[in-house]
Amino acid sequence: MGQALLRRIEGDKCNNEILLLSSKENSRFQTFTYRQKAGNYEMYLPDDFDILVHLGAWTPKSTKESQDIEKGFENIQFTKTLLNLLPSLKRVVYISTLDVYASTTSVISEGSLVNPISLYGYSKLYCEEMVKAWTSQNGAERCILRLGHIYGVGEAAYKKLIPMFIQHALKDETINIFSGGNELRSFLNIDDCANVILQSAFGKMQGLYNVVSSHAVSVRDIAQTIKSIAESNSEIVIQNRPIETRDMVFDNTHLKETFSFEEKPLELGLKEEIDYFKQLIA
Repeated sequence: MGQALLRRIEGDKCNNEILLLSSKENSRFQTFTYRQKAGNYEMYLPDDFDILVHLGAWTPKSTKESQDIEKGFENIQFTKTLLNLLPSLKRVVYISTLDVYASTTSVISEGSLVNPISLYGYSKLYCEEMVKAWTSQNGAERCILRLGHIYGVGEAAYKKLIPMFIQHALKDETINIFSGGNELRSFLNIDDCANVILQSAFGKMQGLYNVVSSHAVSVRDIAQTIKSIAESNSEIVIQNRPIETRDMVFDNTHLKETFSFEEKPLELGLKEEIDYFKQLIA
């Protein structure tokens, strides 16, 4: 997500001074690096920042990783350290996740029940509450963005549905769908997400927003679309295992009412990601 946001900043030729805090140097922007030592974070930042966009966090690459105790605690510790270093902030944009919501078969909106099913979700929810408390105590604005199912260029390390389907399709390997494939998913392109984050940084919107797509498509149709775009000879196998499935459908009315928001067509976004994976395996 970070690289997509930086590409958007460069494309918009942002006039604001942009400083990065990262574990790695970045030749395109002034970067302050940090390191973790003995459970604590060592970092230096000028204390006269006006706006903080906090999207650097541990994100699980698979379902199993979402229950990692140490990594979840690191999310909380890093956020606490960062806020303590920047007492003069006027605005905080915190990037959270839909994993804070309870498991449900209903359409998810900002008013849906919060009850995480993973330690990752709990760590992000705790950080949300820290940001709320800190901004209230320090008279700063806040905007919390809960990101939904994001896809696009840069997903090579993730064992998620779209990147896994693409990699199988490009190798002409079998694309296995363990369920019946009829469950619905709503995917938002990473560039559309970066657009919302950038608007939230320099805009006046406050409160909570789900950054999600309202266009739902079945898992089976996603596999078929990827196979077609990739011109693959893969076989799509519907295994119809007796596993529990549910639709993941979102109401993004609040988002569209506040932000300038237009979604990239799924077919175009998938083609871009397929081309990205082609370059990686060339």
